[in-house]
Amino acid sequence: MLLTNKYTNIVNVHVTPKSGRDCLCGLEPDQKGMPLLKIKVTAPPDKGKANMAVCNLLSKSIKIPKSKINVIRGHKSRYKQVGIDCEEDKFNSWLDTCL
Repeated sequence: MLLTNKYTNIVNVHVTPKSGRDCLCGLEPDQKGMPLLKIKVTAPPDKGKANMAVCNLLSKSIKIPKSKINVIRGHKSRYKQVGIDCEEDKFNSWLDTCL
């Protein structure tokens, strides 16, 4: 789940756009058994609105600036990789709350 890159931490997510509310729905294993964070956002998948909503939701949840979060892969897919630039201790403690 964590990879070394430009970003300190990378998380795999599954996004459900046009949901009834914005929420983090927890971690589940994907088809390969890797952890996958499920996220629901009210924004439609139109012109990057859902991607921006994902970044905003993660920013509020982790309590870091939006500029520290970016979609790396899967801009037009429900399955994405999101880069999060924050201290590893803060990221791991946040990740524990998602369980």
